Amino acid sequence: MQSHKSVIKAGIFSLLLIGLVLGRSNPAQAASAKFVPKLFVGYNYNDNVWGTDPEFVDPITMQWIDYLVGLDANYKSQYYSFTLGGSAGYSQYIDASTSLKDVLDINLARFNYYNLALNSGFQYLRPNFTFDLADEIKRSRKISDIFQTQISELSDIYLYTDNVASAQVRFRVNQPLSFLFRYEYETIIFETPESDLVPTNANVTRNSGFAKIAYQFNPKAILTLDLQGGQWRYGDVIYKDPSGDDIRLAVADFNYYQALLGILYKITPRTSIQVSGGAEQREYFGEPEGRDLRDSLLPIGRISFTSEQAYHHRLFAGAEYAQSMYGQNLFFTYWQGNAAFTYYFGKTLYATVTGIYKQDTFSRKALDLENIWKDDRQDTIYIGKAELCWDALKKYDTPYLSFVLDYQYDFRDSNIDGQVSDYVDNYPGVIYSYATEINTVLLQVRFSPTILIGSSK
Repeated sequence: MQSHKSVIKAGIFSLLLIGLVLGRSNPAQAASAKFVPKLFVGYNYNDNVWGTDPEFVDPITMQWIDYLVGLDANYKSQYYSFTLGGSAGYSQYIDASTSLKDVLDINLARFNYYNLALNSGFQYLRPNFTFDLADEIKRSRKISDIFQTQISELSDIYLYTDNVASAQVRFRVNQPLSFLFRYEYETIIFETPESDLVPTNANVTRNSGFAKIAYQFNPKAILTLDLQGGQWRYGDVIYKDPSGDDIRLAVADFNYYQALLGILYKITPRTSIQVSGGAEQREYFGEPEGRDLRDSLLPIGRISFTSEQAYHHRLFAGAEYAQSMYGQNLFFTYWQGNAAFTYYFGKTLYATVTGIYKQDTFSRKALDLENIWKDDRQDTIYIGKAELCWDALKKYDTPYLSFVLDYQYDFRDSNIDGQVSDYVDNYPGVIYSYATEINTVLLQVRFSPTILIGSSK
């Protein structure tokens, strides 16, 4: 099994490679450099880190502190730009509910971990041509940081390392017509959980190709064609039996192909609307023995509205229908509506309120689960988030010292909620509930002074 160390080494190699290219740039060109040291200290509270149903299992509350230091460096010359940086730190768990200590019998310090958020990039820029290389590494417990709401998991217990490397070309043939081609390679490596009661998630390898053609047929409207395709491959989910031996369960791999036709219309210089629609073809293979996931051809639709005025407000509202891209043999179709509104009380104090309503449908027929659930699983998810940010020190519109308070509420209502009647008659397996309720709080202090260095020919 590939370890997270190999992922980090690959990312560090990318950082060093870009640094080597940086060293070979032409010093005679006009250039500037920007360095931003960073220090983050944050307190976190989560009253249900496993995302269990509080009506059946006592939720486990945990509190921890993040300590992060980092540096963002950016160098620009006439034709080249380089970015290198991110943050690294330590998450220390300081308290937990008694059920964690008494029932699971786990020392709280076992949950402490080193976290990473590193990035590197190289760009070659000409008037009608751009080439980009990038690599990003993230080590965290919050899987929604990389998949947002396209997942069914709402827990923060699985420690993973994610690495995404990409290469991209953009060019313009003539003024109204432009093209983009992009390749991404991603690995997600999960570490063994602290408790044998929790299975180890399957590792992931993804190869994806993207192509986008844009035609600006008037100053306000752009017509786009988005194509993408690739392959997701999974390792095994690993359980521990009572004797401590590993039990491995295969996870279905799949190939996918997407095509979306869309239009972006700028209503005003500060307001725009975007609509796109198309379909996705998915072909599964490598399912576990006794399971036969059905190939699918499903529609995709997206619409979004954005309105923004600097230091006054920003409004985003959108809706989407699609199929989940990540899953452990539990893929689903979903539709959701979401809105986020940021209001500036002044240049240094602003608040953001976010709301998400989402419905997930797990088809028994498509997932070959007709011998488990009596009906398709239907989850309704409500997410509310409020954030208040105060930039206490600011210079040249760049914050140096900021304080952030963030609260989020997650609620999932499922028709598979732990009742025997949810399952087929005489079902011999574990009766499980997918309903959950989670409250999280984050209080963070950010310190990031900026250093600018400029030169000319």
